[in-house]
Parts: sequence; C-alpha cells; structure tokens
Amino acid sequence: MPDWLNPKILVALGVALALLIVFLAKFGILWLQAYTSGAPVGMFHLVGMALRHVPAAQIVSQYIAARRAGLDLTLTELEALHLAGGHPSGVVRALIAARQAGLALDFRQACAIDLSGRDVVAVVDGAVRPKVLPCCDPFTRGDVIEARSSDGLRIRLKAGITVRTSLARALKDGSESTVSEWAARRLIAIAAGRTAAESLDRPAELGTELIGQEGESGSALEIVAAEVLVREGAP
Repeated sequence: MPDWLNPKILVALGVALALLIVFLAKFGILWLQAYTSGAPVGMFHLVGMALRHVPAAQIVSQYIAARRAGLDLTLTELEALHLAGGHPSGVVRALIAARQAGLALDFRQACAIDLSGRDVVAVVDGAVRPKVLPCCDPFTRGDVIEARSSDGLRIRLKAGITVRTSLARALKDGSESTVSEWAARRLIAIAAGRTAAESLDRPAELGTELIGQEGESGSALEIVAAEVLVREGAP
C-alpha cells in the first residue's frame, strides 16, 4: 500500500483540507468580494482583523462603499475607528453624503464628531437640510417677544430663523433651543439700540443683524436667514 494511503496521513490530509475550506469560506470569499469591487485587501490583513476580534465583513463592506464613492480611506483607518469605539458605517455614510452635497468634511473631523457621541449622519443631514425654528420670548416662553426700543417704547417681535448645522462647529451644542433662545435675546438687544419707528419701518434689518453672529451662542447651528415682524406694544 502506498505511503500516502496510510490512515494517519489520510487523517492529516483530511484535517488540512477541512481547515483550508474553513479558511477560504471565512476569508476567501471576503477577499474576492473586495478584489472584484476595486477595493483589494490583503489576506493576512483579514486574518489579523479576526485575531483582533474586528468584524472583518462589516469593515470591508464599508471600505468597499468608501472606495466606490471616491473616498480616500484605508482599511486600517476604519479598523482603528472601530477599535476606538466609533461607528465606521455611520462615518462612511456621512462622508459620502457630505461629498455628494459639496460639503467640506474630512475623515478625522467625521471621526471626532462620531466619537463625541453625536450621530454624524444626522449632523451632516442638518447641514444639508436647513430647518426653520421659531424664536420664543426667553422670559414668557411665548411666541411673541417683548422688547423695548431706545426711546422707551414697548414693541412686540415675532421671529423665525432658518438654521443649519455648521460642520466647523459640529462639536459644540447642537440643540435647537440654544440658538433659538440666543436669537430671541439678541433681537431684544438689537431692538433696544433702535427707536421704535426704526424697528417698525425696517424690521428686516433686525433679522439681518442676527446672521453671522450665532457663533456667540456657542451653538453648532448657524443662522442662514431670519424673518422678523414688528408691531407696537402696550405702553
């Protein structure tokens, strides 16, 4: 009987074949998928990810999506984000959305937003889709803001602001109430520097002064438009 038909050798060959099949099933298909998608990865890198308890299939899937979208990311960067407790899928989706919208957002900035605990996809969506917020009186919480002009007359303001997320300030407070209350207080201050007649005749100027100053509020939201209505208040 030939040596290779020895039962011990056959068992060893069977075990080796079984291990090869398991290896190919676990890594070969993933390697082939990445290669045919134009985002090749090294076989040893895949094995290393498994040893580090990194979900290789999920990371490679996001890597493929990033490369297809034209993002200059590496598999190592996505793996490092996962190991740091981040969410590679959310970061990749946010980067793709920002790129499609023509927004400046790089990988490090997106990771910082994600690791801060904020939903980076929602942050980008807030930068792409402006939202209208009402300004409420900071004291009464009503939708009419009570103010006093420089000549001592009471005036009533009704205002709405259009805001969007500023990616440059995305790590700051993203609550809508923060910028809304700041805008109301700022309108009261602006009205106090004008006569009642000036505010009544040129209400749009009050809203114009809000734009570009919202950084003082410490908010991640920026005001892109403001509409203010002014009417005389009770004496």
